[in-house]
Amino acid sequence: MDWRRLVTDDANETNLLRSYAVRVTDATFGYMAEQAAAESGVPAADGRERMWTLFERGALRLVGPITDDDRIGVEPCDSIRAD
Repeated sequence: MDWRRLVTDDANETNLLRSYAVRVTDATFGYMAEQAAAESGVPAADGRERMWTLFERGALRLVGPITDDDRIGVEPCDSIRAD
């Protein structure tokens, strides 16, 4: 993907791109939360809330594809940042 095509000075396009980023992030965390919840017997809504809490605290990060064959995912951070 040519990321230079995504750079724009148009405020509406910038807001649209940010909206897409939030949607992708939410969908990725939602999917990962549902999987983790199913494996641990936690309700899916609780799993999503817990996943977002870990992300907000810096314990998880969203990782993007490096090659065209990779997928977006979530991985633990090496250390939790101090608030």
